[in-house]
Amino acid sequence: SRDCSIDTFVSYLYRDNAGAVKPMPADGSRPADISQTTLPDGRTVDFVIRREIGSINRFLYSIAMLAPRGESSAAPDTGLWNRKLLYWFQGGVAIGHSQGTVHGGSMNLDILKLGYAIVHSSGNNTGTHYNMNLAGETAMMTKERFVERYGVPLYTVGLGGSGGAIQQYLIAQNHPGVLDGLLPVQSYPGMVTQTIHVGD
Repeated sequence: SRDCSIDTFVSYLYRDNAGAVKPMPADGSRPADISQTTLPDGRTVDFVIRREIGSINRFLYSIAMLAPRGESSAAPDTGLWNRKLLYWFQGGVAIGHSQGTVHGGSMNLDILKLGYAIVHSSGNNTGTHYNMNLAGETAMMTKERFVERYGVPLYTVGLGGSGGAIQQYLIAQNHPGVLDGLLPVQSYPGMVTQTIHVGD
């Protein structure tokens, strides 16, 4: 709907030598305090992050990966991507009709520095809503956006705890092909077991 959609935008950020994330200079110059990272294939590169943010299925999504300094956002260079995609799921419990926010985990520097791409949607945060059908649909649409823009990954791994783990189980079951591997953390048995009252 018109009230839930935003124009997609791309920003470039870098990790400084102290570990903070800062915007790249608008003039394209190389910051004096930019850090570097060594990829698994042995290349040492400037720690520059391309981050795309937009709206899909009325939720906000984020796609982040390493990028060569000075690339054009109109023609992204995926040469620093290791072809592996991590889908970041979030937990919590919420009801209602909130659009949610993009979670900070979608910019996990320890994962990005290895060359992984990270995709996330506020629609895959059970702290935004607990509609698992909607979560599965959103994950399919968000991954489709990634593939169309950046290419087909070798594999896609889900990561998330609590409600983020439950989403992984259900999406893998109900939407084959979205996730190839699951990394559920602190999963609880199920919604029913949480609501059973045990008397004295």
